[in-house]
Amino acid sequence: ARQLKQKLVDEHPEMFCVTDISAEKMLNYHNLILVCSSLGRNTWEMEQKDKWSVFIPQMRQINLNGRKVAIVGLGDHVTYPNNFVDGMGILGQTIGEIGGQLIGETETRDYIFNDSRALQEGKFIGLPLDEDYEADKTETRIDNWLKGLRNTMEGGQK
Repeated sequence: ARQLKQKLVDEHPEMFCVTDISAEKMLNYHNLILVCSSLGRNTWEMEQKDKWSVFIPQMRQINLNGRKVAIVGLGDHVTYPNNFVDGMGILGQTIGEIGGQLIGETETRDYIFNDSRALQEGKFIGLPLDEDYEADKTETRIDNWLKGLRNTMEGGQK
């Protein structure tokens, strides 16, 4: 999240942790970038003490119609190749259910994994990052993703 903020400094982004805000805060923005961890297919659906497990139910109470939402999913393709960045997929599903427009898809060709809930029409719905095993690819992946994202997000709006 901090790397993204640094690279978006000219756009004056605001950064919040989901534990510090309510979901209604999202309604103040037209362009959102959400960063989530991936806990694996079974873990996300069980009762968790994860930050997003409390925030996602709050999100279901708002409407993101007219808002563009990009997601960065953190994952581990070595330990969890069958559930790579599943958290991004679950978050993306929620965003779709509450009217948000997902932007920032990523091709899968540079990634090694078996399965992911973050796939839609053969692409990731956002940007997967593996800081455990592919940290050396993170900066390039973020730079390439942001190039496309800047063209998609509405200029001049938060």
